[in-house]
Amino acid sequence: MFGLSFTHLIVLLVLALIFIGPEQLPEVARTIGRLLNEFKRATNVLAEDMKSATRDENIRKLSSEVEAHNAKVAENHPTTPESSAAPIATSSTTSNVTSNLTDAKDSNEPKKG
Repeated sequence: MFGLSFTHLIVLLVLALIFIGPEQLPEVARTIGRLLNEFKRATNVLAEDMKSATRDENIRKLSSEVEAHNAKVAENHPTTPESSAAPIATSSTTSNVTSNLTDAKDSNEPKKG
C-alpha cells in the first residue's frame, strides 16, 4: 500500500494522533476517506470515458475499412444493368419448386389407414 510497511503506518497514526488530537482525528479520517472515495469514482469515470472513446474510434476505423473494402469489391465486380440481367426465377420454375415442396411435405406426413 503506497510502499509503506505496517511500522510506517503505525508511526503515521501516532503522529496524526499527536498533532491532530483525539477529538478531531475521527473527523479527519472520515474526510480523508470521503476524498479517497471521490478520487476513486473520478478515476473510474475517466477510465470508462477513455474505454468508450477507444471503442468509438475502433468502430469508426472498422467502418471506414468496411466501406473501403466494399468500394474495392464494387470496383472489381461491377454490377450489370437491370435490362441485361437474367431473371432469378420465372413463373415456371416457381411452380416447379412449389410442387416439389408440396410433394415432399406429403411424403413426410404419416399415412392414415
